[in-house]
Amino acid sequence: MAINYVNLTKLIVLIGLITVAVYFSFIYLFPFLVAIVIAILIQPLVHLLNKKMRINRRIAVLITILFVLFSFITLITFSVIEFIHLLQYLMQHLPGSIEYILSKGEEIVTRFIDSIYHFVSQYFHSISPESYAMVQAMLTDMTNGLIDFSKNTLLSLLQDTVSWLTHLLSNSYYLIFILIGTFFFSSDGPKWFNYVLNRFPDSYRQFYDRTKKEFISLVKKYLLAQLFMIGLTGLIVYIGLTIIDMTYAFGIALTVMLFDLVPVVGISAIFIPWVFYLFFTGQYALTIEISILYLLLVIIRNLLEPKLIGSSIGVHPLLLLIILFVFIKLFGLIGFVLGPAAAVSLSVLKKVGTLRIIKDYIFR
Repeated sequence: MAINYVNLTKLIVLIGLITVAVYFSFIYLFPFLVAIVIAILIQPLVHLLNKKMRINRRIAVLITILFVLFSFITLITFSVIEFIHLLQYLMQHLPGSIEYILSKGEEIVTRFIDSIYHFVSQYFHSISPESYAMVQAMLTDMTNGLIDFSKNTLLSLLQDTVSWLTHLLSNSYYLIFILIGTFFFSSDGPKWFNYVLNRFPDSYRQFYDRTKKEFISLVKKYLLAQLFMIGLTGLIVYIGLTIIDMTYAFGIALTVMLFDLVPVVGISAIFIPWVFYLFFTGQYALTIEISILYLLLVIIRNLLEPKLIGSSIGVHPLLLLIILFVFIKLFGLIGFVLGPAAAVSLSVLKKVGTLRIIKDYIFR
């Protein structure tokens, strides 16, 4: 099979143009893109009010938006307040804790070097005290540098997170554009879309129908499974931390749910460092309790996740992780949402035969 380089070049240019268009759309048209997504998500409820309850479509859209807005504001208000309190607590206590852990590590390494020095000195008398003192000085400088770097990095990360939340709240005027855009996209969007779609040949409309059916089916299965697993994880963490009387249990549960969105790494990125931290700071009872909670989560997830999610996406976890990393680099935190969406889209294109068509287009 020979490669048709003309077609390959056309395809690369097209993909590049689409990527650039999407990137700049997220920069300059972000509120309206969010409005389109919200309009699609609330469509079933709008359809229910409009068709089943005989309510005018614009009024049905308005009722749905107000209901979603009230629920969203209530949830976000409690979540952001709790999360900011948790971040402030971490900014106050974590730097000292890290310094304590590193100091303990320095003591352990120093004792180890002492034992080696004395052991070797019993057999060889060529090691001078000056060399030993130099090694200790180097170790102390290295540890102090590591302490300063860890404290500065942690403080910078936490401060950036708080600044991002503050910036998000200060730019709340975006909400006005999102709400107005959602209203018009939801009330008039189907008419606009059908008008455009009817201008295409029947073969294109049939391809769209197949793609839409596969995409909706895949997204429903994936989102419902993920939401159930994330919600169950957050609930178990919150109940477990409440039982052991942990401060900011709700904020920690929200953080675990956020990390649960990251493929492969997931909740382990929170619990494993946490367990090590508790162990090295001498909090052995809490170490056992958090370890039991983590083990319980791992067992429950390993039992339920394969049955709920299985191979619904059809994308290998490593490929999903790579896609997620690329989208986070391109779009920031919103990449956590766009990455899995791109993976689902890739799987849909494969199922409806688009990738095969592209292959036949490139190879002749």
